[in-house]
Amino acid sequence: MSGISEEFVRQLSAHHNRLLAFITSLVGNYASACDVLQETHVEMWRKADDFQPGTNFFAWACAIARYKVLEARAKDRRDRLVFDDALVEKLAAEAEQHTAVTTIDGDALADCLEQLPENQRELIERRYGPGGTLKGLAEQTGRTSQSLGVTLFRVRQALMDCIQRKKAATS
Repeated sequence: MSGISEEFVRQLSAHHNRLLAFITSLVGNYASACDVLQETHVEMWRKADDFQPGTNFFAWACAIARYKVLEARAKDRRDRLVFDDALVEKLAAEAEQHTAVTTIDGDALADCLEQLPENQRELIERRYGPGGTLKGLAEQTGRTSQSLGVTLFRVRQALMDCIQRKKAATS
């Protein structure tokens, strides 16, 4: 483990949430997914020297996670609802594909949000951030809910158009 590189740590951190989502899609339970994620991270640290920089870190992490999911399932066979191995493999393939699409959409959204004028970006962040409500935002800004709703609709439409343009450009 003395050969752990800074790049390995960056990649592990960058893909943490995607890997948790991938594992959760396979085990169907957030608490169990967190346990499997922890075991996956331990195994990834053990095998860090095996990872080849420049290759697909997420694919490598998913391969390790699949084995950890199967190990966890073997321990939990006494539970009533257990997916068979073939189904887990199929779900894993679909989840990996879905997280790739979600990442593309998320990256496009982040880029498009940055392109918004500051006042529009702030409205979106305040409305859709933790605890944000249309009524609360209307009170904070001194605008009517209806007026604010129309503005938010236009900003969301601009974001949707921007995301679609970015996705079309990458296909």
